[in-house]
Amino acid sequence: MAGQIFETAVVSEVVKSLWHSHTEPRVHFWRTATGQEVDLLIETAQGLVPVEIKASATLRQEMRGGIDHLRRDLGHTVRHGYVVFAGSDAVPLGPHVSALAFSQL
Repeated sequence: MAGQIFETAVVSEVVKSLWHSHTEPRVHFWRTATGQEVDLLIETAQGLVPVEIKASATLRQEMRGGIDHLRRDLGHTVRHGYVVFAGSDAVPLGPHVSALAFSQL
């Protein structure tokens, strides 16, 4: 259940941050019939910000897979994405995805 608890904590922090910035949280998730998914989509005036949530402290390139599929399906409406993880070092995972440690939320 560690993954589910971590995911709940991340979503809670994002929603709380949006409320504190006087922004109504417009959050969703995305899943295809073939099982591709993104854990959290934040709807903004500039487009959708995808967030993949991983309880692992070790980053892997595969963690960005759902965001890549979303970008292929929805194109220009998808903004820069993030993989929030349990580690400590935030690094880019490619041109459109960055890793973000939970402590940086």
